[in-house]
Amino acid sequence: EERAYEAQQLAKKERKEKKEEKKRLKKLRKRQVDEASSDEDEEAIQARKKARSKHDRDQRADQEAEDDLEARLEELRDKQREEDQREKEEFEERLRERDDEQTKKLGDGLTKEQRERAKARKYETEEDRNAMLPSL
Repeated sequence: EERAYEAQQLAKKERKEKKEEKKRLKKLRKRQVDEASSDEDEEAIQARKKARSKHDRDQRADQEAEDDLEARLEELRDKQREEDQREKEEFEERLRERDDEQTKKLGDGLTKEQRERAKARKYETEEDRNAMLPSL
């Protein structure tokens, strides 16, 4: 039993060492690949940066174009509002004028004093006064 236990421990230790060796070799291979491809990586990094900056420029240009479009649309809406307001005011003015023309005038537009003077002039002559009196 003791020998079996030692054999198990030895096998366990060997598996552990193999595993560590595998990890070490994998890291070594990766490092070699990294060193060999470092020039390619720098080129790829530069290409990515260039593509990113181009993409950013395109996005900014698109955003500016969109902002310009929104500004122009807002300006057109403002002009349309002003035009509508002006047309509304002109229509109201025409409507008021038409109403004034069709409204029945009460009175002749004279002041009270002017009406009294006109009334007094009407009967200034003696003939006018006699015509007013009934004949009996």
